[in-house]
Amino acid sequence: MALSCSMGLVLRQAQSLRASFGEAFGDIPVYSLHRIKNLLQKCPIGISKELNEMLIRNILRANQEYKTDSENDWNCLISNNLVDVFERMDEDVSDVIQGVMNCPQELQGAMEAIRTRFQKEWDQNFGMIKQWFLVHYDELLYVTDKKIPWPIIQRLRSGLGLWIAKQGNIFEMDINQAVIEVAKETGAGESFQNFEEAWKAMGGAIFKRKNF
Repeated sequence: MALSCSMGLVLRQAQSLRASFGEAFGDIPVYSLHRIKNLLQKCPIGISKELNEMLIRNILRANQEYKTDSENDWNCLISNNLVDVFERMDEDVSDVIQGVMNCPQELQGAMEAIRTRFQKEWDQNFGMIKQWFLVHYDELLYVTDKKIPWPIIQRLRSGLGLWIAKQGNIFEMDINQAVIEVAKETGAGESFQNFEEAWKAMGGAIFKRKNF
C-alpha cells in the first residue's frame, strides 16, 4: 500500500511541469507577440517588406499552433515555435530560389548566377533575423510574474544561441531532466533529484495551465 502511494506521488510530480508547459524544455513560453510586434516597429531587422511580412505570418501561425496544442489563449511563442518559424521561412525561400531554375535549358546558365546571388542574399537576411531575436531576447520576454526561474530563461537564451550556431538543440530535451541540470549547474539544486524541488529552489512556482 505504501509503495502504491509512493508511486502515485512520483507520477503526480512527474506530470506537474509537463501539465504546465509540455514534454520538452523548448515548450516553456518565452517570447511575447506584443513585444515582438512593438520591437519590430521600433528596431526593424533591416530586411525587405516581403520577408518581414513572411516572418510575421509565420509567427502568427506558430502562435495559433501553440494555442491549439497548449489550450492556452496566450499571445506568446515557445522556443520550439521560434525554431519552427525559422525553419519554415528557410524552406519557403529556398523553394522560391530553387524555382528560378525552372526555365528553358538555354537560360539556365544565367539563372544559376541569379539563383546563387539570391541564395547569398537570403543567407545574410536569415542570419540577421535569427540574430535579431538573440540580441533582443531580454526585451521580448513574455511576462510570467516570475513563475519561471531566471536561470531557466537564461538557459533558453543560450540554447537559442547554440541552435543558431548549429551546435545543437537543447529545446528537445525532456523538461524534467533539463530543469534538474540547470539547477545543479547554478548550484541551486545540487542535492535535488526531484525536478519540482529544483524548480522551486531556483525561484519558480509550480502551476497549472491557464493560471497566468
